Amino acid sequence: MQTRSPQHMHAGSPQRRCGQGDRAPRWRRDELDPRSRGNNNKMTFSCAIGTTFDYSIPIGYMLPKIRRSGFSHVAIGMNLSHMPYHTSEGRVILAELMKQNKLEFDSIHANYMHDDVDISSPDVTLRSQGVLDFLHVIEAASSLECGIVVFHAHRVYGPIGDMELRTDAVLKSVETLINSAKENNVKLAVENLFNKGSNLILDSLFENFHPDDLGFCYDSSHDNIIKETTFGEVLIKNFDRLLTTHLSDNRGEKDDHMIPFKGNIDFDLLCKNLPWEKYNGNILLETESRLHSTLKGTPDKFLWVCYNAAKEIRERIFNYHDVPPPLSEKSD
Repeated sequence: MQTRSPQHMHAGSPQRRCGQGDRAPRWRRDELDPRSRGNNNKMTFSCAIGTTFDYSIPIGYMLPKIRRSGFSHVAIGMNLSHMPYHTSEGRVILAELMKQNKLEFDSIHANYMHDDVDISSPDVTLRSQGVLDFLHVIEAASSLECGIVVFHAHRVYGPIGDMELRTDAVLKSVETLINSAKENNVKLAVENLFNKGSNLILDSLFENFHPDDLGFCYDSSHDNIIKETTFGEVLIKNFDRLLTTHLSDNRGEKDDHMIPFKGNIDFDLLCKNLPWEKYNGNILLETESRLHSTLKGTPDKFLWVCYNAAKEIRERIFNYHDVPPPLSEKSD
C-alpha cells in the first residue's frame, strides 16, 4: 500500500515523589531539558506556536509556513485527524517534517476530556480509559523526543460536578501518569482552566505532587475568563512550576484565542511583575485565525502577526528585567 506524502497528510497533603529510582532524562541538561535551558539568568526564550491556529491546513503545508514566519518551536495540538501522532506511521512523518523544516518541539497536547475519556471521572471505567489514552500520548511524546505533554485535569465545558470525587479521581490518575512520564523521560504540564472550581483542583494537584514531577502550563485566556481569582494570580502562585505557556487574548468572556494585544489582557502585567529569569521554556502562542476577519484565509500573514506578537512579549520581558536580547539566536 502506498504511503501518502507528508504534504498531503491531514493530519494539603505531603507532595508525592513518583518513580524516584527512574533513569535520568535523555536530554542534555544545558540545552534540551525544558526546566534547565536559560539558567544563569540568561533569558533566551524562543518563539513558539501551536498547530491549533488552523486545523484546516494539512500539517505538511503548515510546518513550512510556521518556520518561514520566524517561529523555531511548535506545539502539536490534540486533533488526531490533523496529526495522528498516536500511530507509528504518523510519528515517522511528523519527525521527518520537523527535521525538514528545522523546527523543534515545544510540547504535545493530550486529548480533551469528553464523555468517554476523562481522567477525573468518578466512574472507574471512564477514568481508566482516560488514563490509558493519556499513556499512549506520553509514549508518543517520548518516541518523538518531545519533552513536554500538556493536559487538562478535567473536562473543559460544563460543570465539574462533585469536587471531592473529581479531585480524588484525578489525583489517582495523575500519580499513574507521572510514573509513566518519568519512565519515558517526559515532563507533564497541567493547564489552568476556567470552570468554576478548576483552580481548586489545580491547587490540590500541586499540593500533592512535587514540582519535579508535575509542571504547569499557563493559559492567559483561561485566566482572563475565570472570575474566582484575580488575573495573573494563578501564574504568580505557580511560576516555579512553569514549563510552557498558552498565550492568547480575549475580552474576558469567551476563550477566543485571539492574537496577544488584540483583546483586553494586560500582557504588560505578566511581562513586568514575574521572575522570568527562573523560566526556561518558550514564549508559546495558542491562537486561532478564525477569529481575525482580516487575517482569516491568509495563514502566512496571520503567522507573521503572531510571530511579531510573541517577539513583542519577549522583548517586553527583556526590557523590564534589564536583560539585553541574545547577540545571536540559533533558531529565531
